[in-house]
Amino acid sequence: MCRPRIGDIICLVVSDSRIDSTNRILSALCDDSRDTLLSAMSRVTAPRGERLYEAGANMSYVYFIESGMASISKPMRDGRCVEIGAIGREGITPPTAAFGIATTLLETTVQIPLIALRIRRDEFRRIVERDDRLGELLQGYIGVVLSQLMQTAACNAIHSIKERCCRWLLLAHDSTLADEFPLTHEFLARVLCVRRAGVSIAVAALEAGRLIQNDRGKVIVRDRLGLERAACECYADIHCRVESLFAGYGAARAYG
Repeated sequence: MCRPRIGDIICLVVSDSRIDSTNRILSALCDDSRDTLLSAMSRVTAPRGERLYEAGANMSYVYFIESGMASISKPMRDGRCVEIGAIGREGITPPTAAFGIATTLLETTVQIPLIALRIRRDEFRRIVERDDRLGELLQGYIGVVLSQLMQTAACNAIHSIKERCCRWLLLAHDSTLADEFPLTHEFLARVLCVRRAGVSIAVAALEAGRLIQNDRGKVIVRDRLGLERAACECYADIHCRVESLFAGYGAARAYG
């Protein structure tokens, strides 16, 4: 299996990071808390395949995703890597940074090109320790992440490839803020841990139903509501937990 590359330079975007952000954690904070974080952040981009962290690496930065998606994966001894969760604009990566852990427990890889705001881990911890509201929000977010990991494990065990494809496509649609994003059958098979032939059949069925268009390494979402109806219960459960978290902070921005 092809391993993601590591060591590529993350390009800084020439812009002032102290502006409104589409990251939902930042959007949910009061102005003072948000401004304190933003003053210590830089806006960056990362291409698909960029491995932000290997498992067991020292955590230098925390990334607040604004668009795109990163997967958190468990690497196996034979070289394979199994995706157990995905992080989009609702959160941070690595999520364990909220606990003050200095090393990464899992691998973090960019699956859809990212725009993110990053902050040094030590500075992030100093701000969290002084800001009770931010600490409370991060605790709630970690609960959402743990719930997603359990939901994904159950989904991979019992739901069809087509249903799982719909779940992943909906999460990607939520995070990219666009109807079109890069995607190949080989990549989707890897993150879902299934054979490429099974993914090709599932994608063909979704195209036949006019839910998506898939061509030349990209997918276009044509019928969002149709995808939601075709997905298993897992997407709705994950979505509801995210919305419930941010609903209490008065700055939630609805997905889709």
